[in-house]
Amino acid sequence: IIVDLCNLKSLSYKRGVHLKKFIIKNVLIISIIMAFAMFTTYKIYYKFKNERNTDYTSASLEISFHEKQGNKISITKSSPVPDSIGLSSTAYTLTVTNNLTIPVNYKLILVPDENEIALDGCAGSQIPLDIVKVALKENKEPVEVFTLNEKEDNVIDLETIPALETVDYTIRVWVTNSHDLTISNNLHYHSIIKVEEETK
Repeated sequence: IIVDLCNLKSLSYKRGVHLKKFIIKNVLIISIIMAFAMFTTYKIYYKFKNERNTDYTSASLEISFHEKQGNKISITKSSPVPDSIGLSSTAYTLTVTNNLTIPVNYKLILVPDENEIALDGCAGSQIPLDIVKVALKENKEPVEVFTLNEKEDNVIDLETIPALETVDYTIRVWVTNSHDLTISNNLHYHSIIKVEEETK
């Protein structure tokens, strides 16, 4: 009986040691898997974030576009829609940051994208600017809605940004159906969102 008890204790001890080793081994494996998963997720997130954010930085202003298409706006299906739908269409967002300790004047422009127009071969089939509707939201200000032909030289905003401040913009562009016009579905609109510093 004494021998059996000793064997039993020895067997229990060995099982305990094996169980501890098993638990430690599994904890290590799970920790390695979790660390790898976190590292991979981090890399994937920042890869897509970097693809989405395009920076155009000058000595005074830092401009960051937050969508994958960067600063490019394209409409390749000129289907007119009501403003209620246009106001929920694709958003183009950007942030303007003043890096200086003095205010900076700048203008926000929708410049025709000549490269994209040439690539598409649509120079002769552009959507008329009087039916290109734009919604512009600056920070928490009310949304301003207008047709592009209302703005001289396609300048959609003139602004003075205070020292070391930031301005966030949301821009939406669509073809309005507020005119009784029948337009070809093959018309295009291509532009580049540009922030241009103004010097007095």
